[in-house]
Amino acid sequence: MNKQWKLFAKLSEQCYSDMASGKIHLSIWDQCYQQLKDIIQEEREQNPEYAQELYEIDDNNDFLFGVEEWLLDYQDMLDTMREHKRLQTVCEELIAMFQWREDSPTNLRFHIMIALQEQEKYQEAYTYGERWYQEESDNPYAAAALIYARMGVDDFKGAEEVVERFIPEGTACSEENDVLFGAAEKLYERTGNQAAEERIAKALELYDQELEALFDQIEDEELFF
Repeated sequence: MNKQWKLFAKLSEQCYSDMASGKIHLSIWDQCYQQLKDIIQEEREQNPEYAQELYEIDDNNDFLFGVEEWLLDYQDMLDTMREHKRLQTVCEELIAMFQWREDSPTNLRFHIMIALQEQEKYQEAYTYGERWYQEESDNPYAAAALIYARMGVDDFKGAEEVVERFIPEGTACSEENDVLFGAAEKLYERTGNQAAEERIAKALELYDQELEALFDQIEDEELFF
């Protein structure tokens, strides 16, 4: 199995080196993903309890291969390259591959929503978004997905109800709810509500300024030490 992980490491390194040089070979990313699936399958053939949770893969390897981070980058790459059917398939496979008893597959579910809408499967996306929100009504990503889902079927009133429920006027944008602000901005842009759009845009701008100030502070502290 060590040989198998070495191959995964080689392929993932090539993914990032290609990216750094401005060359995108999606086939390498696909090969790397397939290699990961093969490893998991072989491990589970020997031990059915192997890595029942996604994070356990990195735990078992002392974070040597950065599997979770690579999978996030792979999803982003598929989205960037507009391979949305493939993105949907990959995310559905990963959800099925693990138990998710300790963590919610939030990023995977959100990417499925993106993939469905980009494929213009708006009714399917609506059904998916409503179901996810029923399961995780306190998850801001589920709420944001529901906003997009309702927008996709022209239920703008229903989408606005979600915005008003989670980020009523006067709510500050933060790390916990920025995805909701992004969805709200798209909603008000779509409906032509300029006053609401400007309010949301100002909150997003203020949050960006706070982040920039925080990064500058971190850089200054690193230089000091």
